[in-house]
Amino acid sequence: MTLEQAHKQGINARAVTLPMSQIARAIEWGHDLGFYRMVIDSDTDKILGATLVGYETAELVHVFLSLMEAGATWQLLERSVHIHPTYGEALPSLARLLLGDNMPGCPNM
Repeated sequence: MTLEQAHKQGINARAVTLPMSQIARAIEWGHDLGFYRMVIDSDTDKILGATLVGYETAELVHVFLSLMEAGATWQLLERSVHIHPTYGEALPSLARLLLGDNMPGCPNM
């Protein structure tokens, strides 16, 4: 679900975005075009959807599918640990943007 779709359904939602240019593995491999975006329900903290654009992002869709199927909140993703160096290790960083702790040079789009 996108942020626009959530708002059209009357859901109090918000989204955070992490550019690929801020992900260590993407920088290392020179594939820094794209972004990770997550949409959450602000009232329940549940993950409503994600948009992943960039190299190897198809591999990460399953993380979000599992979390959403389980009714997980963004806090669960924020507390998770993904191995380094991988593209997946940036998923907790994406969730941490919801803490209001913007990473330098990484605005919420």
